[in-house]
Amino acid sequence: MTNKPYDLVVFIGRFQIVHNAHKAIIDRACELANHKVLVIIGSADKPRTYKNPFTTNERRAMIKAITTDSSVPVFIDQVYDNTYNDTAWAAQIQRVVSDHASRPW
Repeated sequence: MTNKPYDLVVFIGRFQIVHNAHKAIIDRACELANHKVLVIIGSADKPRTYKNPFTTNERRAMIKAITTDSSVPVFIDQVYDNTYNDTAWAAQIQRVVSDHASRPW
């Protein structure tokens, strides 16, 4: 184990489309994480539209493609929109993060 400031770093986004800034943030998260980085894809329940041109599986594949050389494992999960209900959305995020934090490193 290295002496990095965090055991787990979380990055939440829609990732419509995955771009260089996403890669830079994930790379920085890997520099800060001792054990793993968790990328959470938002709006996972949305159909393909002009605003959301990529499916959750396509976004997941793009994230995997840019993290193959990461210094720590990068896990990818997803959450669904809770329109006008920030409390439900936050609870969903907390469940996903708690689930990943409780898994063995």
